[in-house]
Amino acid sequence: VYQAAKDLGRYKTIPRTEGVSTTDLVGRLLKLDGTSRAFLGTARILSSFSEGLRAPRPTERVVYVAGAWDLFHPGHSKFLEACRACGDYLLVGVHGDECVKERRHRLPLMNLQERVLSVLACRHVDDVLIDAPLNITPELLSTFRVSTVCHGGTAPPGAGDKARKVASPSPLNSSTLAARVESRREQLLKRHRKKAAAEAEWYAGKDA
Repeated sequence: VYQAAKDLGRYKTIPRTEGVSTTDLVGRLLKLDGTSRAFLGTARILSSFSEGLRAPRPTERVVYVAGAWDLFHPGHSKFLEACRACGDYLLVGVHGDECVKERRHRLPLMNLQERVLSVLACRHVDDVLIDAPLNITPELLSTFRVSTVCHGGTAPPGAGDKARKVASPSPLNSSTLAARVESRREQLLKRHRKKAAAEAEWYAGKDA
């Protein structure tokens, strides 16, 4: 599959982050019971994803935006890039699992730790607020010196005159991704079984 890239000298293998698996996520989208491997987050993993983060400078305008960021995809990245352009420093809130359930009436496919790592990996993000509240509180605005609260749909309660609506530059969303997976269900099931077996073999060999 990657031979063309290898021939051009543009192929690079990056060591996997243990416990983070696209194969596992596809299994969750396909609703395959018993195939999900629990993500075991550690402080070391969080630290490695947080490398390079810094506090905002006194003169920088801090922009805050919060969401679930489930199945983090290019549409999310484009939206965060647009939010980042509203100021100098982008703080992204990631809602907890129960908070997402309260809004969407279902748990997210990715748990809080997985979603935090996904957001931290986005180059437009300067820092992440973990388990962010649904409502914008005066304490949040004051603590992080927020000058603008961006949002895509309805402004979050408490944002007041700091609220700023940002249109997403991409039509892609998590529901679109789920629909794509479902439309290719049989093809992906076959591929998933093969990849899941290879992944299980990798873990078995590692622990041997």
